[in-house]
Amino acid sequence: MRLFSLNMERSRHVHRIIPYICDTKPDVVCLQELTPGDIKLIGAATGLRFCHFVQMAVHPADNQPFGIGIFGRTPFLETDCIAYAGSTGAAATFDRSTADTRLATARYALALARLTVGGLEFTVATTHFPWSPEGQVLGFQTAAVQRLADMVRHRSVVLTGDFNAPRGGPIFAAVAGVLTDCVPPDIMTSIDPLLHRAGALELMVDGLFSSRDYRVSEVRMHNGLSDHQGLSARIEQV
Repeated sequence: MRLFSLNMERSRHVHRIIPYICDTKPDVVCLQELTPGDIKLIGAATGLRFCHFVQMAVHPADNQPFGIGIFGRTPFLETDCIAYAGSTGAAATFDRSTADTRLATARYALALARLTVGGLEFTVATTHFPWSPEGQVLGFQTAAVQRLADMVRHRSVVLTGDFNAPRGGPIFAAVAGVLTDCVPPDIMTSIDPLLHRAGALELMVDGLFSSRDYRVSEVRMHNGLSDHQGLSARIEQV
């Protein structure tokens, strides 16, 4: 299975993302900060016609919902959404004033999809973890990652997402304590040096983790697609 994951910064970079997906033809695509209005566009253009979308909140810039999504080429065998932090609903207007208001006005969840690729079954999950300023670890993040880790501890799963916390810190370590961190250690950042508003930052905040029944190889980062770099990999069953 060929997998691709990206924080797409809502609709700002769709014109970059669609040609990339068409050229590389991944079997599964996980997107964070996805807007419902782009789901049909992406599906029709790329052949990834099936999407499991989980809404997080409504963005104040345009009053449009946004969230996380998993795209596949064939119908999913099963999907699930498990909230682990933030709002109990997903229709609140996202308040970006502080880390606390961000948490209170968005639903942070694990989106899961079980699907068949090449006659084999895979379970893929994605998430967008609660943010904190300058990568500091806040109490609500510690509680959230403990719940997230418990959710995936005994699952057969490949997990991708924007974890809003740098590798090397306790948030990444908590997930890596129950799943294998599959991004090679020599990859030092997942921030796009040209498209991110802060420029080049050495922060590896986007993750790819797997349970032991999967073999992950050919992990690559891809610039020029969004404010975060895209992450691609080959997934095999062990």
